Amino acid sequence: MTIPPDLLLAYQKALYWVRSSPNIMLRIGTISEQARDLLREHDADSAAIITSDNPQSELRSEEENDFYRDQLQQEVVQSQCTFFLTASVDPTGQWPDEHGFLVLDLPETELHRLLRKFDQAAAVWLDNTGQVTLVSQRVESGPESD
Repeated sequence: MTIPPDLLLAYQKALYWVRSSPNIMLRIGTISEQARDLLREHDADSAAIITSDNPQSELRSEEENDFYRDQLQQEVVQSQCTFFLTASVDPTGQWPDEHGFLVLDLPETELHRLLRKFDQAAAVWLDNTGQVTLVSQRVESGPESD
């Protein structure tokens, strides 16, 4: 899936806050020593930040976002992966905060399944060096298997 340039820029400018102790702030294209340390502390090789808020950048009501966020949380809990709450913040204030989850060692196939299920264009990815990147939804051929 190709992300439109304006949306890509918004992802790159956003601040991704991980609710841990201490809280960690991430930005696309940077290396976070705190994130790397969090992964090491939990013996994890990678992590992904995923949300269900405002699919395909279409604003939904707070109630709708809460409803789908609860569904996403159920999926994350079922994965049995360690997770932390997150908030993605637009530093310009033009876009409302989006809430989600930093999920440790989420398999890539599961990440893409969740992106499709919750109609999200992309997720934030952390590798074991603390490198923060953007992963776009992979388009699958054939019927979806949920």
